[in-house]
Order: sequence, then structure tokens, then C-alpha cells
Amino acid sequence: MDIPDLAMACQVIIVSVPIGVTSDVIRRVGPFLKEDALLMDLTSLKAEPVRVMLSSSSSEVIGLHPLFGPGYPPLRGRTSFFVPAAASAGIPGSGHTGGKWSARRGDNTERHDEIMAIVQGLNHLNTIALGLVLQEMGMKEKDLERFTTPSSGPR
Repeated sequence: MDIPDLAMACQVIIVSVPIGVTSDVIRRVGPFLKEDALLMDLTSLKAEPVRVMLSSSSSEVIGLHPLFGPGYPPLRGRTSFFVPAAASAGIPGSGHTGGKWSARRGDNTERHDEIMAIVQGLNHLNTIALGLVLQEMGMKEKDLERFTTPSSGPR
């Protein structure tokens, strides 16, 4: 099935691809969705994907950013940031959904992206610094395993 046929057959399309090709995939899929369909992206940045979805499709649009990585247990206790756009204004605001996950509604995608650049940049910097210090000290993974804490160990 090609992209136009697939898009026309679906009520919901969630674009979950590497961020470098997200906008291209949205542009290829968006024009073929029906007005009552839902187009979502699943990326850590929101401004560009939401803008591209709105300009590429007449469907409902939601930008979604799960604020947790793939190594965590399913949705229970996890938070996602979402940006409803276009006719999606009827989607409820912040709060829990069925006790499984928390959704924070946002309207300012640029502010979200600015904060994510800081939060994610600092997190990556911390990981790099930790790795460099452990390397400099000659530490081996097997030496550290006995002392692993929840925030430093495998998820």
C-alpha cells in the first residue's frame, strides 16, 4: 500500500521517525488524511512538527512528547506533553487519564522546545561528564555494578 492509500484508510496516523525526517514524513502523509482523522507526531521538539502538520493537513493535529524514554515501564506514572492544534481544542487540559499517565497540555511550542534544549542538553552533558570521569579514573563497568543506583543503572 502506498502512502496516499494508507493515509486515506487511517483514522489516526502517528509519525514516529527520527527527528531529522519528521517534517518530510508529515508533508508526505498530511495532505491525504481526512478532516476527521488525527495526525500526531511523537518527537521531543514540538514547534516545527506542529507547524508542519497544520500546514500539511486539514485533519485534527496533536503534537506529543512523552517525557520518558523507551526503557521505562509502560505509561503508568509517566508524563507526556501534548499540544492540541487546529480543531483539537476540545481535548481536555492537564490531568490524569484513567490513572495510567499524566498529560500536560501546552500551547507554546517554542517555550517547550527552549526548555527541552536545556533539560536534555544538561542531561546529555551530565552523562558525558560521568563517562569521562569514570574513564579517567580507570573504572570498569563490572566494578560499578554493585553500587548502581536507580538513577544511574539500567532502566
